Amino acid sequence: YRRQRQMCIRDRARRFPNLVPVKDFEQLEEEFLDYQTTPASDFPKVKDVRTDKFWEVVLQMEHRIIQQPRFPLMKKIVSGVLTIPNSNAYCKKVFSFVKKIQTSMRSNLNNSTLNA
Repeated sequence: YRRQRQMCIRDRARRFPNLVPVKDFEQLEEEFLDYQTTPASDFPKVKDVRTDKFWEVVLQMEHRIIQQPRFPLMKKIVSGVLTIPNSNAYCKKVFSFVKKIQTSMRSNLNNSTLNA
């Protein structure tokens, strides 16, 4: 079962090769295991349930003894994943807006004019 969890975090890390180098996968797995086995009472209480706010608080946690970030590699992965839009609604809205601008009444508008 532990092996499955490790492969899960490795799979996520492989999807973002620029964020975590392969040589750091073992440390990433250790951080992930540390995160999973941390008692809920050790996590700071988060008033807002938004995903980004939760991870912001968790990823600012420090080791009690060495006073350094507790999850530095997970921070890279989580930050990368949270930048991925969860839908394409904004893109569709932009294309719809451009269609309203470029109409048959405005036939002299072409791509080079719109890109200017």
